[in-house]
Order: sequence, then structure tokens, then C-alpha cells
Amino acid sequence: MKYHQGVDYKEVISEWAKKEKASPNEILRRRAPLLGALPKDTSWFKVSITKEDLGSLKVINSDIGWEIVSDYSGDIDHIVQNLSKFLKNPPPLPNRVLPSGITLEQYVSGLIESLHKFRINAGNKGLNLTLILISSTKKGPFTILEGNHTAVGLYFRYFIDHPKLSYPTHDSYVGISSSMNKCLWYRSS
Repeated sequence: MKYHQGVDYKEVISEWAKKEKASPNEILRRRAPLLGALPKDTSWFKVSITKEDLGSLKVINSDIGWEIVSDYSGDIDHIVQNLSKFLKNPPPLPNRVLPSGITLEQYVSGLIESLHKFRINAGNKGLNLTLILISSTKKGPFTILEGNHTAVGLYFRYFIDHPKLSYPTHDSYVGISSSMNKCLWYRSS
């Protein structure tokens, strides 16, 4: 991961809004549970993500759907293995209703569908690959606060589907605070 420069929190929210085709105010409102849990002293940096970086990123912590599909590890490679198995032979999932009001089976089915769409389009030049990461140090570990679907889709495309393709190095953002390990969403290992 190559660090460029420190950036304003406003820039991070603005880029997040572009990715979600929303206004910055909408992001602040809709993503308040994520953003409100970040340490107040978080410093933001623009970075470039490479293929080597992608495999070491962890998906968001404490989101039950991502927890289950990653075997509670947050590892992208576990997610890819589990989703690949699920596509071939869907296992019975517990009849559990998630906080969002949908069942675990509906969540995983939706996740697979959205990742399949991303796999098909992952090579498009106009696709916004921006990730929003958090960490307690510049050396990591790094948790994906925003862009979990994007990261898993990229992993499928560049590690599984087309491993010989050149990975599109892309800019992203990292929020760093020595207190990040107290954040609900951060994976410290």
C-alpha cells in the first residue's frame, strides 16, 4: 500500500458519496452507525491499493452476514471459498432473522447475486473501486469499512477468475487512529 497524502474527512465522505451515487449528507445520515463508531482522532490518508494489498484486507467486523461467510475470520479468501461452495451446493442456513429484517439465507443469496454482477463487470474501466479502510497503524492490519463487496468481487476477478490479468491499482482511503482497536467494526488481527 502506497501512502500519498493526508486528506480531509470531507474528501473521504465526498468520495464515498460518489461511489454510492448519493450526497455527502445522505452518506453521513445513512452510514451514521459506521461513522459514529470511529475514534474522534482518526487521521485520513489517500493510498493506492495493489493486488498484494487486496489479499490482506479484512472485511468489516461485527456484521453478522460477513462474519458467517468468512467463518468469523474476516478473511477475503475464506469468503471466496465459502461463496464458491455455496454456489455449487447451497448449505442449509439457520432460519435466523438479521437486524435488517431479512433472513440469513436471503442475505447470503443477495450477497452472492451482487458479487456475481460485480464479477461480470469488474473489468469495466469506469467502475469505482474506491475502498474506505480503517487501521490502528499505517502498517495495518486493515479493515474494509466501505467496499466489502468491491474487494471480494476484485478478489474473485483477479485471484480466481483471471489471475493473470493485470490488477488495476486504485486509490482508496485509510483512517488511522491508535484507538481504532476499540471500534466495533475494526479487526485487530
